[in-house]
Amino acid sequence: MALVIENEELLRLAAAEAANRGVTVSELVESALRKELTPPSSGKAERIRALIKRVNQDRPKSDLSSDHSWLYDENGMPC
Repeated sequence: MALVIENEELLRLAAAEAANRGVTVSELVESALRKELTPPSSGKAERIRALIKRVNQDRPKSDLSSDHSWLYDENGMPC
């Protein structure tokens, strides 16, 4: 399959950049397309981590336990 580029300036720029990088024009075009087609990170995960860190910053470290017995009465029913 061929990609036809009829813009002489674009061909010149692509050839010059490919030569600068030591790659072929095909490799240059493939790299550029892959970069453009990769969805940008929304940063959502980083914002969630920052929020969790802010929420937990004043929480005492000794409060970290897997003991949840205080949630149940003497018959094992939730309080």
